[in-house]
Order: sequence, then structure tokens, then C-alpha cells
Amino acid sequence: MNNKKSSLLSEKIHFPLSESISQVIVGGLIGLINVDRGPTPEQSRIFSSLATHILSFNHTAFARAPALSPIELAAALTEKKYQRLFMQIGIILNFVRHPKS
Repeated sequence: MNNKKSSLLSEKIHFPLSESISQVIVGGLIGLINVDRGPTPEQSRIFSSLATHILSFNHTAFARAPALSPIELAAALTEKKYQRLFMQIGIILNFVRHPKS
């Protein structure tokens, strides 16, 4: 196995995520989609589904979850595999933003 493949395998994410990692990713995503007048209905539905089913984040905790700024997110989310997961979900949420901001 070459180094690139073994590196990718070592970065495999195991679900469910820990509560602390889920909180950081959810907080970063809230900060990401909270532009202009907040998330669109499409973003809210997809965010809720992904946060609940992929990140195992309690749906009732959304109201209490603080939005993280990019600086706070970068400080709290230091592992590459979780940064990649955040970016992948963030891209999905950006694609469904209508109208674009």
C-alpha cells in the first residue's frame, strides 16, 4: 500500500463522533450558514438532518449551540479528518443556499 492510501486510511472517521467534536462542527456550521437573514429553509432542513443523523447531535440542542467564528473553529477543530468533514458538510450547505448571498 502506498503512503497516500495508508494516510487516507489513518484519517478514517468513525461514527458516531464524540459529543465534543460534534458540538464544534455544529457550532462552525451554524456560523457558516448564519449570513444575511440566517439560513434558508433548505439549509435548515439539510443542516438539521446532517447534524442529527451524521453528527449525532441532539436536535433540541440546536437552540443552545453557539455559532463559532472562523477563528474559534480553527482553534477548536485541529484534526485534519474533522476539518475535512466540516468542509464537506459546509460545501453541501452552501450549494443549497437559494438565493445566493
